[in-house]
Amino acid sequence: MSSTARLGFPFIAASQAQKEVTHNEALARLDALAHLVILDRDLSAPPAATDGDSYLVPTGGSGDWAGQDGQIASYADGAWAFYAPVLGMLAYVADEGTLAVYTATGWKDYGALLSEVATVSRTASGAESRIGTV
Repeated sequence: MSSTARLGFPFIAASQAQKEVTHNEALARLDALAHLVILDRDLSAPPAATDGDSYLVPTGGSGDWAGQDGQIASYADGAWAFYAPVLGMLAYVADEGTLAVYTATGWKDYGALLSEVATVSRTASGAESRIGTV
């Protein structure tokens, strides 16, 4: 395996020359994905960006985002890098002021995944004990 299973951080190989290149690539990926802040998830074309800006590329991305549908686009050193989201990844969507979580069916608003009523226990006959949030 030449990279980590979930986030794809590159491993440094034994006897590798220029280990700093691999290490710096892993740090750049970590910087882009840890405590993810998405500035917008509705733009189909890349905006003017500064280092550290991240966006979710919607279906039909154009320009530098063409062919990157569903990816996290992160701008650094004058270029876009693209990362695939992983199951359970959380992101703060800044322009909407909300949290989103990546599920098996795509990005979902975190609040929509929470239930106002949760079943705590259920008997064999079907009686339930529930708690509710008001």
